[in-house]
Amino acid sequence: EIFARPILFVSHDARDFVSLCARAYVLEKGRITQHGTFEELRAEPATAFVRDFFSEYETRLDSDL
Repeated sequence: EIFARPILFVSHDARDFVSLCARAYVLEKGRITQHGTFEELRAEPATAFVRDFFSEYETRLDSDL
């Protein structure tokens, strides 16, 4: 039997989010600035911090190809 339980997973790497999470909360200076799916956060970043976080992920992804 599989139990769906929420967990708190802290990471500074977007790759973890992509591979492990269905939804995430982004903390900036101790406050939640945005939450949503990977696609939602990447498509409509609420702050420059969120935008930069995902653009760094895209840069790493391109360099791994």
